[in-house]
Amino acid sequence: WDGADIKYNVLYAVGYVGGKAVAKDYIVLHHLPPAPHAGELTGDKHITAAQPGYKYLYRVNCGGPAYLDRQGQTWQADQPRNGPETWGSESWTREFAGLNPFFASQRRTFDPISGTADGPLFQRFRYGRAQLRYAFPVPAGEYLVELYFVEPWLGTGGGLDCTGWRLFDVAINNQTVLKDLDIWREAGHDQALKKTVKVRVTNGELVLSFPHVAAGQALVSAIAIASLDASAKAAPAPTPIITNLRVANPKEAADWSSQTWLDTGEVAYTGELVGLSKLPPALYGAEWLRAPLPTDFSAQSRATFQVATAADVYIGVDATSPALPTWLRPYEDTKTTLELAYAGGRRFRVYRQRFAAVEVVALGQCERAPTLPYLVAVQRATTIEPAYDLKPITGYKPATARLVGSGLVRETVNTKESITFKAARGAALEWTIQTGVADTYLLTFRYANQSAKPLAAKLTIMGADGKLLIKEEAVELLPSRPGKWNYLTTSTGGMINAGSYHVRLAAADAAGLSVSGLDVQ
Repeated sequence: WDGADIKYNVLYAVGYVGGKAVAKDYIVLHHLPPAPHAGELTGDKHITAAQPGYKYLYRVNCGGPAYLDRQGQTWQADQPRNGPETWGSESWTREFAGLNPFFASQRRTFDPISGTADGPLFQRFRYGRAQLRYAFPVPAGEYLVELYFVEPWLGTGGGLDCTGWRLFDVAINNQTVLKDLDIWREAGHDQALKKTVKVRVTNGELVLSFPHVAAGQALVSAIAIASLDASAKAAPAPTPIITNLRVANPKEAADWSSQTWLDTGEVAYTGELVGLSKLPPALYGAEWLRAPLPTDFSAQSRATFQVATAADVYIGVDATSPALPTWLRPYEDTKTTLELAYAGGRRFRVYRQRFAAVEVVALGQCERAPTLPYLVAVQRATTIEPAYDLKPITGYKPATARLVGSGLVRETVNTKESITFKAARGAALEWTIQTGVADTYLLTFRYANQSAKPLAAKLTIMGADGKLLIKEEAVELLPSRPGKWNYLTTSTGGMINAGSYHVRLAAADAAGLSVSGLDVQ
């Protein structure tokens, strides 16, 4: 359905068997105008309304950003706890240095949530097992704890009995207050569920945990904690990554703000109804800056901020910009893009630079219209290996290869343009490749060996001047099935800098070998 004209934000699909509708599912796209009658999917129940006589110390949107509900109540963004004097969340990642604290414990759904007027509060959630927990400093006393849940996965489409597929306990200060909670059995799929318990705290801290999971994983969407003591005070929130934001133009300062949990649908610029429609995976959940369209282009710097911890700073630059601004030269091109729902879609190239804790990040001046202002996002530095399958692949065809020596023929093999070695040895193929960032690179050759025995060659990777030897290895090329291709995969053996390199495949015993391309990733 490429090119479908989608005008509103609700899409639904119906599945049929023998002409009979047996399954139906809905999603909400946050960057499009609301569909007529969309409210019929959710309802108008105000289940988050405050209980009379209580002072609410904490309201937390688990796995999501700050949220203002229909009652005018603010739910704070989920943040990792960074000290005993703050409240915050923890997960299994605290046992492993260098991991994002929300890695593999936070998700969101685009499904409409019924039974509440505040669906966005339930669309993001945390999940996990015994190591997922929230800690809140509180004075000794009795507290009302409101817990909000939704079943976002089990039962999608309808027609399933998911009883017992997700069963977990909820504990407060190690005392179980909900036993074998089954969200689907109590509320069904995509239906808001509220549980209220009263607890007494004597040790100055209220800790919510999930000590036993009998099936699936525990899941929670929001938490509220209230007291009858009007003098009770909440602890401060954890320190965010973005701190000490300073704007060069005083007239713009009030329109700059630091945001959390970057996602599609977020309004990119202050006062402008331009939403994000596509994000690369690395930016999801990032802290980010919302700024106004610039009015003053005289200052060299537009703003500065500090990062509280080691962080990667990402800058999205309008792809229509004629050149990369000078101040962005130290940033590396991630080869990824984000998009805004602006004038049919506007693409931004994403650049990245790592900064040490408390280091100052200076944001340079924007390009003038019609180029849109750059976008800024910040993620905690991580040591986890990147998702290699998401990294771009550059293909080099036989036509771009340099033929060295005699006995090489350009021909069509298995319907593809190829180069075939007619002699056993003495000839070589050589490609000049370009690498955009310093990294380790994967090299994949597509070849056909139509003989009955393995063939042999030597692979060499050299610097652009032909003098710097990066890697040299003997490779074996196994027989391929008729009409099929084999793949030889190797790597640069370690990180190489951005630049030009020669990749040479030289015959050692390769008569009959056909090569149809090289992929570099």
